[in-house]
Amino acid sequence: MGCLRRDSMLSVQGQKLCSKCGHPGIFCRDRSCVDGLSAWCRECRGAKHRRWAALNPERCLANVQNYQANNRTLVTARTMAWQTENRDRHLTTRRTWAASNPEKILTHGRRYAAAHPEKLLERNARRRAALAGVPSTLTAHEWATRSFRVRLCVLPSHELAAHSGSRDPDQQGRWSHKRERGPRLRPL
Repeated sequence: MGCLRRDSMLSVQGQKLCSKCGHPGIFCRDRSCVDGLSAWCRECRGAKHRRWAALNPERCLANVQNYQANNRTLVTARTMAWQTENRDRHLTTRRTWAASNPEKILTHGRRYAAAHPEKLLERNARRRAALAGVPSTLTAHEWATRSFRVRLCVLPSHELAAHSGSRDPDQQGRWSHKRERGPRLRPL
């Protein structure tokens, strides 16, 4: 497949011919060749690569994983661009996969919950606060340290006034966060 470092095969019309199949075609770049193009056309190179990949699946997978690890930002950008351009196709594929692999989804969810308990606690507290109609007032530091327990409760008017510094009787029975110090929360 390599170039012989000689002038390319040219047809009568000036088009380059593939040295493998003998037909004109589209050629990949190859700096080792005089004209800067590969000696084989893309179709012939692709067929050779597919044969090699079929015979060497482990090495092919290792090459792909190595490329993805070394070019993570580029791969992520390409993937996001493709998913944006092909939104319907992407969502259909994801839904089909999810419907046929419920056990994998459960396993992934359990692993995520074990690895990120603080994120689940934060999400659940925000959800409970939204259902109760109050803002979630916990800071990122409080979630990171996980040294508290949160309880939503209705405070009597005199406690609410002492808590908020207001003695307004109209604030009777409003929701408030009470934080109790306690043992650190353990992962699920």
